[in-house]
Amino acid sequence: MIYNILEQRKEYRYQLVILPTGSGKSICFQLPALLLEGLTIIVYPLLSLMHDQERRIGALGTSVKLLKGGQSFEERQRIFKLAKEGNLKFILTNPETLQIPTVLESLKGCKVALMVIDEAHAVVQWGESFRPSYLGLPPIIECLKPQQVTAFTATASPLIIERLTELLFRGDKFHLVRGNPDRPNINYRVYPTLSKLHTINLLLANALPLPALFFCATRKRCELFAQKIKEIHPSLDVAFYHAGMESSERKNREQWFFQQEEALLFSTSAYGLGVDKPNIRSVIHVDLSADIESYLQESGRAGRDGELAEAIILLDYWQETSPLVEACRQTGQCRREALLNLMEFESESCSSCDVCDGNPIDHPLGLREIKRFVKRYPLCYNMRQSAQLLTGEGGRPLLKGNPFYALLAGWPMEELYTILKRLVDLGEIRESRKGLLYPRLKPLGEPPSPPL
Repeated sequence: MIYNILEQRKEYRYQLVILPTGSGKSICFQLPALLLEGLTIIVYPLLSLMHDQERRIGALGTSVKLLKGGQSFEERQRIFKLAKEGNLKFILTNPETLQIPTVLESLKGCKVALMVIDEAHAVVQWGESFRPSYLGLPPIIECLKPQQVTAFTATASPLIIERLTELLFRGDKFHLVRGNPDRPNINYRVYPTLSKLHTINLLLANALPLPALFFCATRKRCELFAQKIKEIHPSLDVAFYHAGMESSERKNREQWFFQQEEALLFSTSAYGLGVDKPNIRSVIHVDLSADIESYLQESGRAGRDGELAEAIILLDYWQETSPLVEACRQTGQCRREALLNLMEFESESCSSCDVCDGNPIDHPLGLREIKRFVKRYPLCYNMRQSAQLLTGEGGRPLLKGNPFYALLAGWPMEELYTILKRLVDLGEIRESRKGLLYPRLKPLGEPPSPPL
C-alpha cells in the first residue's frame, strides 16, 4: 500500500482502495502521509468520523486540525497559517467546508501532498441526492493540485467503481487496490418473518450474543423498537441512536454503548459510519439495507476485534424484491457466497452460515400455523376473532375450546390482526363478503402445495 502511494503516483494520480471494515484502512493513509512532504487533507462524510480520526492521529504525536462548520474567521486563519508554514501535517474536513471560497483560496497557498476521500461510496450514494457537495470534489482537487488522490471504501461493487470513475476521477486512469470483502469471523443468518418484534424477542430468549446493534430504516422505527423491547425486557440496557438527536446526546449515547458489554442499540445507518466499537457481537438488520455495499458496511460493524460475531437479517415475508433480497431469500446457496457474488467476488470457504450449517429457515414462523388454522376452520372466524384465538388474547370464552387457541401466544394480538390483513391482501388466504377467512383456492391445473 505504501509502495502504491509513494512509487506509483507518477503513473497514476488517482487510487481507489477497497478494503473490508476493520482491516486497517486508516493506517494506509496515515503512514504515507507521515512520509510525504507536505499537507494531507482527508475528507470525511460525518463530523463524528472527523473527531474520531483527530483523536487517533493526535495519539501518534503529529499535528492535526479540523476544518468544519461553525468555526470563527480567526480560528481558521490560525489553521491556515500553520499549514502554510509547514507546521501542520493533517487537515480533516468535509466536502461542504472545502466548497467555501475563502477556505479553498487559503488552502491553495499550501503544498498538498495527499488528498484522501474516506468512505468514497458516499460520492455515488449521496452525491446525486442529499449531499451534492460530493459532486463538487473534482474541481476542488484541480484547484488544490495534490500530488496524489486516494479514495477509500470498505465495499464497492463494479457499478460503484464505474460511477466513482465518472463522478470523482472524471474518467482518468486510476490504480485499484482491492481486498476481499469477506469477513470470515461473521456468521450470516436470515430469518424470514411476519413479526419483527416477535422475532427479536425469540432471538433474545435464545441468548443472542451481546452487545447487539439493530439497524432500522427510519428514526421513528429506531425509537419504536427500542421502546417496545424495553417494555418487554425491562432488565436489559436498551437505547436508540440516529442523526435527529442533538449532537451532545449522540456523543453521550456513543460513549454509553462503547462501554457496554450487554447492551442493545437500535440505530439508523448513522451509527454505521460514526463509531468504532470493536466488540459488537451481533448486528441485526431489522430493515434490510438498500444495496449490498450498505449491507456489508453495516454488518461489518460486528466482530471488529476478530472474534466470532453474528450478522442476522430479519426478512419481511412481503419484502419487495431486489438482488440483495433474492440472495437472502434463497436457501440453496451459502450465504457468504451469495453475498460475495453480488460484489463479483468468489467465496473460498464458509466458516459459518445458516445454509452451510444445515439449518436455513425457508418460511416465516407462524405462517404455517395460520394457514393450517384457516384450512381447518374455513368460514368460521373473521380476522379479529382469528387473531384473538391464535394469540389467546381476549375474545369470547368459547374460543378457548378450540385446539388452535393460544397457538401463537406471545404475538401481540393487534399485530397478528395486521398480519392476517396483509396475508389477505397478498392472496395467501381469502376473506368472504361477510369477513370470514378461508383458504386460497387453487386454480385448475395448479400443483398442490406441500403439506403444512
